[in-house]
Amino acid sequence: MAKIIKKIVRYLIVLTALLFIITSLSFILFRAPKFQTYVVSWLTDNISQKLGTNISIGKVSYTFFRKMVLYDVLIEDQNSDTLLHARHVSLRIKEFRPSDRTFRFGRIELYEPDFRMITDSSGVMNLSWYIRKLRSDGESDTTKSLNINFSEIEIFNGAYSLANVTDTTGIEPGRVNVRDMRIISIDGIVRDLSIMSDSVSMSIKGLSFRESGGFQSDELNMTLTVRDEGLFFREIELRTDSSSVMADRVLLLKTDTAGYSDFLKKVRLDIILQESLLNIHDLAYFVKPLAGISQDVIISGRVNGPVAEMKGRDVTIEYSTSTRLEFDFDVSGLPAINESYLYIDFTSMSTRADDIERIIMPGNKPIRLPPIAHDMGLI
Repeated sequence: MAKIIKKIVRYLIVLTALLFIITSLSFILFRAPKFQTYVVSWLTDNISQKLGTNISIGKVSYTFFRKMVLYDVLIEDQNSDTLLHARHVSLRIKEFRPSDRTFRFGRIELYEPDFRMITDSSGVMNLSWYIRKLRSDGESDTTKSLNINFSEIEIFNGAYSLANVTDTTGIEPGRVNVRDMRIISIDGIVRDLSIMSDSVSMSIKGLSFRESGGFQSDELNMTLTVRDEGLFFREIELRTDSSSVMADRVLLLKTDTAGYSDFLKKVRLDIILQESLLNIHDLAYFVKPLAGISQDVIISGRVNGPVAEMKGRDVTIEYSTSTRLEFDFDVSGLPAINESYLYIDFTSMSTRADDIERIIMPGNKPIRLPPIAHDMGLI
């Protein structure tokens, strides 16, 4: 019996030693960057084949406390164009449960990310396609829905594109092209980014950037939701070097499946603007005929409808010391100003001659009114 016990003890000792060696080797292998990169490459290759798109990561480093660093991250869309590329991504993993389609992350640092939302010739936006693809991948089990959450993302020197391949206008200096928008030098924080089966939502704080046409933001705060039917911007605070704009919401809603392929006619705007200080120079980036004017106005009101058939209600504009306009408007035919029809219904209008003379129209001489206009005082 004693001999049998000794043999069992020896076997247990040998087995324990082997387990220790195997565990140590596994830990060392897993800690090795080459092994980590190989494992992640294998996983991304499998995901790429499953989705029918290319997903790749150049290098991976995994450390204690579930911190992971990824280099040269690339996600391509259905047309093999870039959906997202980042030079360096540092992240912490909170929860990773592929079987339940749940992935939760802590703080993430993104260096030089390039995010591109592209609408192809058929009117399909790549991000919407990706969301539908992820959703359809789980149709075999309808009880499981996609749930990806990032608690906080800090962006360093990022870029963003909202492009439409049918647009022929391209980049124009001094103007924002809403169908081919390219933004660079993005710095700021994104909180509570959630990617669900049918939507993407986030909260943006302290975002600064420069748009390719020249428009520049010093600070932007807002919430954003992306769904198949459109883009939903809410609780907006935008500050530039000369303006301070606040809006309850700015909605871009597709009126049919063609959607962004005809932005001017088939995307309905719904804007509720709080009382905001707006320099006309900033507005000119979006309304070309105002180019060359640099004057401050205080504005509020609601704008609704596609650009080609726009309606304004309860619009208030204050200018200089005594000018105040309250009105509704309907405009048809934009962006061709000379061919447009404009109807304005004023409910209140007051001004002084001094205010009128301060108005400077581009390419024209200053306005000069006769003395009698000044004698009238407040009109």
